[in-house]
Amino acid sequence: DIFTLYIQALLTFSGTTNSSDEAQKYLAQLMDQGVSEILINLKNLEFIGSAGLRVLLLTQKRLKASGGEIRICNANEQAQSVFGSSGFNNFFAIFNSESDALL
Repeated sequence: DIFTLYIQALLTFSGTTNSSDEAQKYLAQLMDQGVSEILINLKNLEFIGSAGLRVLLLTQKRLKASGGEIRICNANEQAQSVFGSSGFNNFFAIFNSESDALL
């Protein structure tokens, strides 16, 4: 089974709130509970920065070590640009839609 996570805000440092830290803690809890397949739906993501990319990369490394993976879907134009320019599109399975990612 694939656990689907909907990111609906900022995955970056934002003022005094570090949503990437919150995301990292939540993802670590999921992995500690035995979740090994995570689909991250970025449909409503406003922005992703280097802190958010770090969270995704650390999570992917941990999941891969246990035979799992992160799948990403519905990345907006900004997220697609960040993944492409950083080379992160080579580390993740990225899909246009949630239904494609769940096949």
